[in-house]
Amino acid sequence: LNLADDAVLERLNSVLEPGRSVSLAEKGGGMLEVVVAHPAFRLIATMNPGGDHGKRELSPALRSRFTEIWAPPAASRDDRRALLL
Repeated sequence: LNLADDAVLERLNSVLEPGRSVSLAEKGGGMLEVVVAHPAFRLIATMNPGGDHGKRELSPALRSRFTEIWAPPAASRDDRRALLL
């Protein structure tokens, strides 16, 4: 997540707000298209610590929308599955 462009993270912020929508101004034309997330929409994201080379910290506004869980490197497929269930 912390390798994404700032513009992507900013757009993601609006989907995680209570309105759960994003406006697609980039499509052009006379009408602004608004896409609303499905009620069952969930976002699972991963990131490396901000101090790692090339990575940065998330803004407090975006970071507050996630529950942070630290996990050691997953050694097997079962380890990765356990993190998601």
